Amino acid sequence: MVGGNSDAALRRAVTLADGWYGFNVPVADVPARIAVLADECARHGRAFDELTVAVAVSDGTPEHLPALGAAGVTELVLVGAPPPAPDAAATWVAELARTWIRPAA
Repeated sequence: MVGGNSDAALRRAVTLADGWYGFNVPVADVPARIAVLADECARHGRAFDELTVAVAVSDGTPEHLPALGAAGVTELVLVGAPPPAPDAAATWVAELARTWIRPAA
């Protein structure tokens, strides 16, 4: 994985790595960054679907998941700091799960 949000970082991801990791990317910017990534793949004779596309979005919600997937995101990274008290960690993780994971039907 190569991280970074610049065009140069996207070019490095295509030429040197198996994936791209965009960090702190606004949801609205993800499709444009992925379009640059896809263009770089075409320029360098690489299939876009060979790459892992992981992003940590700065403003994402579960409602954004379908659009992010349609744009080409293969992994969503949730960034957050756990509570300082170890006994509160389980509650924190449970809340993340309630927010981001749909129950099985």
